[in-house]
Amino acid sequence: MQLTTAVLLLSASLASAHYTFPGLIFGGAVSADWQYVKMTTNKYSHGPVTDVTSSDMRCYKDPAAPIASTANVAAGSQVGFRVDTSISHPGPLLFYLAKVPSGRTAANWDGDGAVWFKIWENRPTITSSSISWPSGQTQVFVTIPSCIPAGEYLLRVEHIALHSAGSAGGAQLYLACGQINVTGGGSKAGTPLVSFPGAYKATDPGLLINIYWPIPTSYTNPGPKAMAAKFSKLKRTYFGNINYHTIYSQSHNIQQIRYAVLQQDQLQSNSSKYLSAYEKNT
Repeated sequence: MQLTTAVLLLSASLASAHYTFPGLIFGGAVSADWQYVKMTTNKYSHGPVTDVTSSDMRCYKDPAAPIASTANVAAGSQVGFRVDTSISHPGPLLFYLAKVPSGRTAANWDGDGAVWFKIWENRPTITSSSISWPSGQTQVFVTIPSCIPAGEYLLRVEHIALHSAGSAGGAQLYLACGQINVTGGGSKAGTPLVSFPGAYKATDPGLLINIYWPIPTSYTNPGPKAMAAKFSKLKRTYFGNINYHTIYSQSHNIQQIRYAVLQQDQLQSNSSKYLSAYEKNT
């Protein structure tokens, strides 16, 4: 009895350290779990994907799960996921989109083929004593690019836990796909396109890394670069400021720019003008 109790407590402890993304957040409200998100195989265990060659890398979908609904969201609006329970491991957060092909729907398509493009990724804070990422989030958000065409998409959220990534296959990937129908938008197709599986290798520097010792001096997220934004006008306007130049060269979209601006005290007085100008040109 004592052994059984100990095993149950250990299992509960391990599950609590892991997480899922069951609820879609849009229009200022959090949906019911799995209402607009493809139910994942780890809905009970909360366990990660560790084999990057597995088809689970697409959406980690439970093949026996009921079909989810598709949410209407406006291009340029903020969409998020509820985290169950919270992001507790160190590592990057990434978001991808895949446009549903003609003749299919977000509900009956699993995202096969070279169809995924990255729209956002965060980067670590590196000091002489540590490398770290934001943690403890119970909700995570991304802005749907305002330039992409209207239509149905899969929105893939991915958090890569690197606490045991010192050997190949040690990185833990927590992911899910929301089903969205983008309204409004523009005509710019997402690029570059990659497939899951296929976009990552177990030996990629962003997946095979000891984050504890020696302390890394740099880190590169796996996969493609995030979808490029329209920077040309802003480059001409703001590149006289070296801090802006640094932010533009290291950022791919409004979330990264917003984060970078707010992290630099010397740019606080210019942040409203800077962000407003960016948003008008995307």
